[in-house]
Parts: sequence; structure tokens; C-alpha cells
Amino acid sequence: MLAASNVCRFGYTVCENRGDIAYITVNRPVALNAIDLPMRIDLCRAFKAARDDRDIRGIVLSGAGDEAFIGSDLDGPLDRDSFPVAESSRLIQTLLSLIETLGKPVAAAINGVALGCGCEIAMACTVRIATDTARFGRSETKGWPTEDETLDAYDAYDIGLVDEIVPPAELIGRAAAVVRQLASSAPAAARYASEAAGRGLGARFAKPVSMRAGIDAHTPHFANR
Repeated sequence: MLAASNVCRFGYTVCENRGDIAYITVNRPVALNAIDLPMRIDLCRAFKAARDDRDIRGIVLSGAGDEAFIGSDLDGPLDRDSFPVAESSRLIQTLLSLIETLGKPVAAAINGVALGCGCEIAMACTVRIATDTARFGRSETKGWPTEDETLDAYDAYDIGLVDEIVPPAELIGRAAAVVRQLASSAPAAARYASEAAGRGLGARFAKPVSMRAGIDAHTPHFANR
């Protein structure tokens, strides 16, 4: 029997509750899922809805399509005309803080590129599951761990930015399974939320044991680099 499902839409952001997991998807593939300011507000609304729903135990965050996770809308006029730069920065910081202190585990399911604030959003999540096509673009936040402008999935895994690499067909399912494992241990879930709120950006690349504790060992499927 299939689990109950319901869908809410916040602009280009889709939130589908399937059983005890909320699947939040940025659905703007024609623009590589770049999020402008209204979409940042919509993402906050989606995460708050998942946070406040007592039936939801965890969240899987992804981008629609095969080419991108989430990126910055560098060409949109809203950042320059409708909102000051300070407001743009405030909104993304609000979103990052919301994800980090949600009180429920969040898995970023990364298929394709994660650029700018999209990379920051992925880093704010409790755990990051990626395909071997994932690419990470330099974050504007201090603490980027390399001089390279971009990292592939394996380099990101080596420094702890990515926790697992899986085939594309397994991405969402594995992300949901990890979230359920984390949510099944209330003390662990609370610890992850507390650590996420307190650590600096640089610490996110240290591959801390606590981040991976309680998750079944899952060797990357792809051996050839």
C-alpha cells in the first residue's frame, strides 16, 4: 500500500509529503534551478511548513531535472532593482539558519551543479548525498576549503562536503533512507541540529564523526575517477 501523499506549491518550490518525509524540490530546471529572491522566501515557507508538521520526521531537498541542484540567479533583475543587496544576503542567511536549526534531519540530494548559494544551502543540510555528476561552485562565504573554483563529487567527498556518492537512480531513495535513519534516533537528531547551529563554515569540511555516526556505511558505487 502506497503512503499518503500531498503536494503544496510555493512558486517554483514544490513540497510533497510522502508518509513521514517531506520532499522539497526547486522546480526551475530551464534556469538550472537558480533561485531569485522570491524563491528564497518560498523555500523558507516550505521548510517552515515541514518543520511545523508533526507527521514529518525529515526532509529531502533536491533540484528538478538532471543538470542542477540549486544555484544563484545572477541575471535576475530582482537582486539589483527590487531588493537591496543587503536584503538578498539577509534572506539567504535566514534560509541557511532555518535549515540548520530545523530540529529535523535534512538530506541534500545533489544531481548536477550546486553553485553559489546553492552550495551554501547544501552545506547547511544535515547530510549530502550526490551522484558522480555533481559539481560544487565556490561559495562566497568564508571557509571555502580549496583554491579551485569548483569541485567534482569525488573531491567533495574527500574533504567531507559530500557524505555519499550513489547512482542517479538511487539518489532520492538513498537520501530518504538516510533521513529516516537519522530521525529514528531522537537524541542523535537533536545533536545534529545543535552542532549545525553552532559550527562555523570551515568545520563543515572536517568530515566529523558525529555527522556520519548512526548511518550505515555506504561505499561510493563508482570506482573510476
